[in-house]
Amino acid sequence: MKNNYYRLILNKLNIFSFLTYFKTKLINIVELSLLKIEMIKTIDHIALIKKWEIPEVLKNANTIILGSFNPYNPEKENTDYYYGRNSNFLWKTIASIIGKNEDFFQDNFDRKYEVMVDLKFGFMDIIDSIEISGNNSDELDEYIRQNIFTNFLDQKIFTSKTKFNETVIRLKRNYNHRINDVIKSNCVTKIIHTMGNSRISLDLKTTPKESNLGKNGFQYLINSISSHHIEFDFTSYSPSGYATRKGGNEYPKILKNWLTKNLSV
Repeated sequence: MKNNYYRLILNKLNIFSFLTYFKTKLINIVELSLLKIEMIKTIDHIALIKKWEIPEVLKNANTIILGSFNPYNPEKENTDYYYGRNSNFLWKTIASIIGKNEDFFQDNFDRKYEVMVDLKFGFMDIIDSIEISGNNSDELDEYIRQNIFTNFLDQKIFTSKTKFNETVIRLKRNYNHRINDVIKSNCVTKIIHTMGNSRISLDLKTTPKESNLGKNGFQYLINSISSHHIEFDFTSYSPSGYATRKGGNEYPKILKNWLTKNLSV
């Protein structure tokens, strides 16, 4: 009788040990599976959120200035319009061209709107949003904070794969094909861009090409824009603070002459 009792106890202990072991293994499997799951975080262009593509401006525009991307940060105040950061020299240069002080357009959208209508130009950026993925949510957030929201440079958004700490980060760009609709439906006669000739070469070869993405790739977008029977100025100068500092003392004058010519001021 006593032996049967001990056997019963041992059987229960064995079952308990097995269940504990199984539970531990299951937890480990789940944890490993979670580590392999790619999380995707999408950063939208401010233009989509703030409705920067103003129909009356674009319908009136003879010249469209194409840029790359301006990330919307829901946790802080964003710039008022394209190239609106104080570190950027585009609006400062336009102010100089029309005989105003360099801060004439700073944080003043009404003045920007008025000069766009008067000089018949408008803005669009080629990227609508960026999907950033990785298997570590905290690292993704920190990467976005450090490289998209803070130290924003075109070379960071045009990479497709990088490593941040120990996490592999992938970026996928979703392009703005409304540009072609604007060109086709309005009075646009000229396209210029501010991405520099290292991004779009003088023979319109893009970096990256993204040929594997077909109609969703960078090269396809630029090819489709250049296929319209309008002038496309292949020479490009970036008005970013980084490009201006890197360009040296003569760069502001070069940028001013380029904008003066293309805006027909």
